[in-house]
Amino acid sequence: MEVPKEIEETDQVANTSLTVISELISTFDIVQDFVQHSDVFFKKDEILLPSTVLLYPIDTSFLDGDGISVVLDFGDLGATPHGVLCKDKKYRAGRIVLELTKPYTEIDAKLKVKFEEEFPFYSGDGQTMTAFNGQFTLLRASVKEILLHSDGLKLETKDVEQILDADVSINLDEDNGAGILNDVMSFEGVLNLSNGVSETIISTLSALQKNYTLDCVQNIVSGEMDIDLSASASEVLVDFDPDNNMACDNIVELTVNGKSVRHEY
Repeated sequence: MEVPKEIEETDQVANTSLTVISELISTFDIVQDFVQHSDVFFKKDEILLPSTVLLYPIDTSFLDGDGISVVLDFGDLGATPHGVLCKDKKYRAGRIVLELTKPYTEIDAKLKVKFEEEFPFYSGDGQTMTAFNGQFTLLRASVKEILLHSDGLKLETKDVEQILDADVSINLDEDNGAGILNDVMSFEGVLNLSNGVSETIISTLSALQKNYTLDCVQNIVSGEMDIDLSASASEVLVDFDPDNNMACDNIVELTVNGKSVRHEY
């Protein structure tokens, strides 16, 4: 099938936007699952983290007033497939530093998710990996809502670096116990991507929803978003559930100027 010219022109930006959304949310997933399964960040029975991930506690007491912190070490990139395979079918490498101000269940608890320049964190499919440098924060707004914020987070995929500023509301739609296994969560907000030349604004039109069964955790099963490209008159609409069946796949429908095409990301 011939790809409409407008879609062909914006395909690279759409791909980049989908990669950023996928990797950001999947990194949130692994952090959220770990924190909810941990007693002062000591590993218990995480669903998504493999046993090979090393934990280095830095500060394990809230009593000193400066919160607690731990390092998650996924190991080196190594040979292809790069990194270690996690239970959500994502490969990860490098390190994440987690700093939590107070117990994560308490309102206004703030979790800093930090990626150090000297020990980058990588996430991807084992072939194409996205490197993270900087940080994002998770703020407990209510029992069922977490606010994700990033300012100047660097993401590099295939030698292309993007700067991400984001404000996303994450809501727990269905809670099925500790961790995120079998939960349902939705994501709404605005992400701004810049590469120094052009800017892309990604906005959710309807909440992006994930169903956290083990066979579906890597997929966004429904929701729509708008991709506004500063360097193009075209605007891309993305539908994560074009068949209205909430399928656990990576198929989306891209619509540009009224013309649509299916796309696997």
